[in-house]
Amino acid sequence: MPPSAQTQHLTIAHNKIKYARMKIDSNGEDPYTLIVKNGEFLTLKDSNINIKVERLKFNSLELSLPPPSSESILVSHNPKSFTDSRLNDYQFSLINITSKETTTLKIVKDPGKNLIWYASFFMLFGFSIMFFVPYRQIWLRVHQKGGKYNITIAGSSNKNLASFKETFNTIVRSLQETLCEEA
Repeated sequence: MPPSAQTQHLTIAHNKIKYARMKIDSNGEDPYTLIVKNGEFLTLKDSNINIKVERLKFNSLELSLPPPSSESILVSHNPKSFTDSRLNDYQFSLINITSKETTTLKIVKDPGKNLIWYASFFMLFGFSIMFFVPYRQIWLRVHQKGGKYNITIAGSSNKNLASFKETFNTIVRSLQETLCEEA
C-alpha cells in the first residue's frame, strides 16, 4: 500500500521517524546522552549555543552551528568536535539511530457535507445582492402649518447617485402634479 492512501471516508498514513541517540563528552564532566531527530535544535549543558541536527543518515548524523560560524560536522561512532573555539571542550559521538514507524487510520463520516454547497451558494447570492443592488431610501414628511400642508421629501443612496437623482426628481414631479391637480 502507498505511504498515503485516501478513499471517500478513510485515510491511512504511514510515517517513519528516525531518532538518533548521541553521547556528548565535555572535558572535566561526566558524559551525557541526548535523543534527537531531524531539524531539532539541541542546547549543550553550560552553554547557550544551539546546534541544529541537519540530517540523519544510516550510520551518522550531521550537526551544524548557527551563523556567524555555520560550521557543520558529520558525527559517527568515533568522537568528533567542532573547530569553533566556544565548543573546543565538547566531543560528539553517535551511539545508535533508531526508526519509529507509525500508521494512522482516520475514519470520517460527515453527513452535512452536501449542505455546505447549498449554504455557499446562498451566501454568494446574498453577497451579490449586497454589492450589486443599490440601497435607496426616500422619506416623506407631511405636517400642517396654519391651514396649509407642507411636504418635505428627502432621500439617500449608497451607489449610483446620478440614477437616484433622476428617480428622486421623477417622484417629486409626480407628487407635484398629483397635488396640483387635486387643488
